[in-house]
Amino acid sequence: MLHVDVKRARRPAEIAVAAGVVWLAGISPVPGVYLEPDPGRRLAMLRKGRRSWVVGQHVAAAGTAAMPAAFARLALALPAGRPRTLVGTAAVALAAGAPLFISQLAVRASDLERFAERRLPGWPFLSYAWLHVLALGSLSGALAGLPDKE
Repeated sequence: MLHVDVKRARRPAEIAVAAGVVWLAGISPVPGVYLEPDPGRRLAMLRKGRRSWVVGQHVAAAGTAAMPAAFARLALALPAGRPRTLVGTAAVALAAGAPLFISQLAVRASDLERFAERRLPGWPFLSYAWLHVLALGSLSGALAGLPDKE
């Protein structure tokens, strides 16, 4: 039977939660910018909040980079078997997607006009998003395979 050392797994899980909070804090420094349909108004919003926008992109990049490491540590905290393999798969998917999104964050921070006009290539973000879906599916499979009781 699979035995999970909860104490050993808790720290990487806490790091993953913290990375998610950091990502969320960084991704939303200019309220409403993602929902604004008019490129001119979007650009005005970004220019008005330029400092917080640029800092936010860096903060989001830090959260994006920390998440795969947290998942890798979580996988290593699990005993060998299917849950470890699935969490490891999630870590690999997140690690593959992180550079794609971080590159988008760099362009968002350095070229407000391109971002406001939605002229960034879509494939890096879409790839990142689908790799996240894979990671969440793998994590869900790992959690479903954990024992009911200690």
